[in-house]
This record gives sequence, structure tokens and C-alpha cells, in this order.
Amino acid sequence: MKESLFIVESPFQLLQVVELVVSGNQPYQVIIRLNRSEQNNKQLVKICEKFQLNSVEFARAEGVIGRLIYMFKVWKYIIRAKHVYIGDIDSYTFRYFKHRLEKKNVTLLDDGVATISQTESTQDFNRFSIFPNYKGQVTNTFPSIRHYINEHITSGSGSLIIGGKLVEEGICSISSYHRFLDKCLSKNSDLIYIPHRGESEENLSLIKEKYGLQVIRLDLPIELAAIELNIIPKNIFSCFSTALISMPVIYPESSFYCYEFERDEILKRKEHITKVYKYLDEQKRLIKM
Repeated sequence: MKESLFIVESPFQLLQVVELVVSGNQPYQVIIRLNRSEQNNKQLVKICEKFQLNSVEFARAEGVIGRLIYMFKVWKYIIRAKHVYIGDIDSYTFRYFKHRLEKKNVTLLDDGVATISQTESTQDFNRFSIFPNYKGQVTNTFPSIRHYINEHITSGSGSLIIGGKLVEEGICSISSYHRFLDKCLSKNSDLIYIPHRGESEENLSLIKEKYGLQVIRLDLPIELAAIELNIIPKNIFSCFSTALISMPVIYPESSFYCYEFERDEILKRKEHITKVYKYLDEQKRLIKM
């Protein structure tokens, strides 16, 4: 029997593989491309262990020769696959193979809030998505992950700040980011700060020193915070994160607070971030700060 092939590069993409694999009984193969981020790679490995994904191959694609070897390996799996699921449409893997595959045999996975800006360029492909209104879409409501959390986490609650690498990416200044943290602490003083895996130790040290926050780097993605922290989040604060869209699906009883930067505070990717804020506003699931 031919297998389904999953090609992913990030923890959030792999969470969607979990849903498709756990809920089905078909043979599968997962190819996970590792990168230079130790935290990213660690989360990918931990997800595989937690949900017992067995048919997994980890690969790297560094340098010209490394990329060629990786592409050849992927192609060998593609030609014998029944269906191909691809996580990152901006990857050279997708750009190279998309014209060599029948679109009906390809499904694109979500790649976080970046997916909101991908509707036109990928509208002819099937989607497995948490975002509504895609052509050929199967909506992901994370039933397997919700079931796992409900089975294993029965008590305990806490409130979280979901951090972002906005300062590191030059999207906002550190003073703007600290205004966001000031606002969070004005709402709830007992908070755990969960940094993005791309946040620098220098900025995290400053946050600990200035605000006295408990900072915990998770071994699993933020969507699985309940599993790692052994709590059900009560209040969740963020200023820009895929988690503001994915986590309300997984934690329907939690309250979510979104802080929006003023337009002149956004130094880069202004159009995309404004579009995401508009999308979040339309969902009417968040409490504006």
C-alpha cells in the first residue's frame, strides 16, 4: 500500500502531522528538515517522542551539496507516495516540486500566521488548516491533541505571556515590547513568560531583571504548554503569535488577550502584521488590551 508523505520544517507544521497520523490508519512517512536552531530541532524531536511518531526521518540540507542530497532523498519518497503533505510553501522544496506534482495529490499544511498572506498564491492546492475559507480545505480543530490534554491534565491552572522574537527581528523596538509587558502585568501580576524559540538570552535576561517574571523555555510548542507545565492556562497574553489563533481551539475555556502595537511602532512587515491584526479582530475571540 502506498504511503502518505509529510515534509515539514517547524514544530507547528509537525503538530498538524500528529492530527492526520493519529486519526488515520494509513501508512505514512515523515521527513523533518532540521535547521540551525537548537530549540527548533529539540521541539521537533520531543513532539515525535510524545506522540510516538515512528516512521520519521530527520534530515539536514546545508550547503549546495547538502541541498542536492536532501532534494534527491525527498524525490525518492515523493514518487512512491499516495499523497504529499507540505508544510512550508516558501521552502525551496515546495518551489522546486510544485510544478512536478499533481495538485490533487498535494495538501498544504499551515505555517502559522504566514498562512494568512498565502491565500492567493496557493489557492489551487488542498489545505489542512486552522484558518477558514480555503478552497479544498479540511479544517483542523486539533481533536487528538485536545483529547490527549483532557485525558492527562485534570487540575491546576496558570496564566501565560506568549513571547515573540519581534525585537530580535527588528519588527519593534525594545521599549515598545516592554510597553506590551507593562500592559500584561497591569492585568495579571502572576504570569509565566514563555519565550519564542528565537528570542535572545540577552533580552530574556533583561525581562527577568526588570519584571521579575518566571521565564520558561518549553521543550514542546506553546500549543502543548498544558502538557509540559501540567496546567490548563487560564489567561493567555500575546501581541503577535500563531498561538492566538491555534490555542483558542485547543483551550476553549481559556481567556485570550491581544495587545496591538500602534502602526508607527511596527518597524518591519507592517502590511502583514496589520493584516493579521485585522484577521484576529474579525474572529471576535480575543480581548483587546
